Formats: sequence, structure tokens, C-alpha cells
Amino acid sequence: MDVMTLIQKNKNTVLSIVIVVIALFISLKIYQNQDKEIENLKKKAQAEEKSNQIFGTLVTLDDKINIYKRSLKIKTTSEVMNRVSEIVKESGLKLESIRPLSESLNEDFVRFSVSASLRTKDFNQLGEFMSRLENDPALFTIDSLKINRDSSGSGLSIGLRVSAIRVLD
Repeated sequence: MDVMTLIQKNKNTVLSIVIVVIALFISLKIYQNQDKEIENLKKKAQAEEKSNQIFGTLVTLDDKINIYKRSLKIKTTSEVMNRVSEIVKESGLKLESIRPLSESLNEDFVRFSVSASLRTKDFNQLGEFMSRLENDPALFTIDSLKINRDSSGSGLSIGLRVSAIRVLD
């Protein structure tokens, strides 16, 4: 029997095998394309998840910024002077003088500064003053501090520069 006769005899079987092989090849290509598409979708989903996490972090940070903005209530240099004077009295120091310095305008905030001269009998009162100043909700910073013995030798003479900020909207 030659090959041609064998093919003629099993023509339907050979045709079926060829069709099955072609169908398997086509389905393999479709599966590979779908698998690539699924991988791309997984990568996009991971990227979106990271974006959502970053967005969530940004929302949290924005909320915190708004909380800080609301807590920074000082709006003028005179308010800084008044609050520093109150803290000096609460700490038991003597306020000799306080004067406003120029406001410093930045793109995002305004810095209000004052210069003050104080007297105290010891470092404990100075520490109390600095602690109260640091813990005040107005967010004060001590820009400079000079401590000398006063002329009588019984206490301390203090010169300092204090600033507070207001965040601009």
C-alpha cells in the first residue's frame, strides 16, 4: 500500500487530525494573548492600588495640615506680643520691654517676630518660660536668646527674639 492510498482511505481521520491541530494552535495563541492581557491588567491594578495608597496618604496629610492651620490662631504681631507677655507673667519673669519686629512674608506663611527683654532670679524660671512657650498652641520659636547676669548680680538679664507663624490660605 502506498501512502496515497492510505491517505485516501483515512482521509476523514487525517482531515480531523489536521483540524484539531489547527484548532489547538489557534487556542494556544488566544490563551497566550489573554494571559498577556491578564498580566497587564494585574500590573495596572497594582499601579492603581499604589496610587490609591498615595492618594490616601495625601488626604491624611492634607487633613493634618488643616488641623495645624486651625491651631495657628495668631494673626497679628500684637497678638504675638500679648501672648508672649502672658507667658512671661505665668512663668514668674519680669518683662522689661517688648517690641515688634518686621513681619516676614513668605509664599505660604507670615512670620511675626518680637524682641523682648526679661529679668529673672534664676534659670528655673527661664526654663519654665521656655517650656510654656514651646508648648503653646501658637507654635512659637525662639530665634535668638542672650543671657547675662544683671548689674546687681542677683539675677539674670535675658534678651530674646520670638516668632510665630500664620499659614496663608
